[in-house]
Amino acid sequence: MVSITTYNIRLDTDDDHPWQWAARKPYVLANLQRLDPDIFTVEEAEPHQLADLRTLTAYRGFGVPRENTVDQGEAAAIFIKKTKFDALAEGHAWVSKTPDKPSIYPGAWTYRMFQWAKLRDKTDDTIFYLVTVHLDHVSVAARNFGVQQILAAFAQERADYPFIVTGDFNMTPRMRLTGR
Repeated sequence: MVSITTYNIRLDTDDDHPWQWAARKPYVLANLQRLDPDIFTVEEAEPHQLADLRTLTAYRGFGVPRENTVDQGEAAAIFIKKTKFDALAEGHAWVSKTPDKPSIYPGAWTYRMFQWAKLRDKTDDTIFYLVTVHLDHVSVAARNFGVQQILAAFAQERADYPFIVTGDFNMTPRMRLTGR
């Protein structure tokens, strides 16, 4: 069994005064330590927030900012327990018609991307795929495209291995995706 937590930690913005990241950080870190998941994924993590999450030394984290993969913008990131998993492969793509470069799907509010990993559970050698995504909050078409893009990108992998998707889908329980 694998325990997974997904957490939209909210970007760091002055608009959240008095609850900017500096005030939220100790609660987020304490909550993750209390939950002690095997894997956790986060959305809206800016580079300095990712650095703070990487202080949880039991985990290896990977994810890149969506605007340029270096130091600009938010990331959807994956953190795995070092003692429990090996990352056999990892990568990312933009939710757009040009997934290999920073780009925006027509009608979407901003850049969106997904991070993925092929993981091996060290306890039983089970191999599985994990994807985390932060779908657009404005465009239904962009959300639908993002889900279809993930399913298409991992069509063969989904046939061969367990496949888990986490993230912020920007949907309510009653909302449905279309086009499937």
